[in-house]
Amino acid sequence: MTSSGARTRSEAVLVFGESVNDSQSIQHLLIAANASLASRVRAVRRPISLTRAAKPDVVRNWVDDLDRTVRAFESTAAASRR
Repeated sequence: MTSSGARTRSEAVLVFGESVNDSQSIQHLLIAANASLASRVRAVRRPISLTRAAKPDVVRNWVDDLDRTVRAFESTAAASRR
């Protein structure tokens, strides 16, 4: 919490890739470009798949999956700050 009693929220950069190697490579490049990100960049091991001709319901499922992943990360991060 801040001195005003408001909760602080740590920011993170979640990196998704088509493979674990892709995610980790991008993570390392981001940190090399900006060392202050080192504690905030996280490579996500579960890859997403994007297809140019995807139907709207398939894209909606991808967005829902990303949302669940981000929410899980937020919950884990919040629990570790307690």
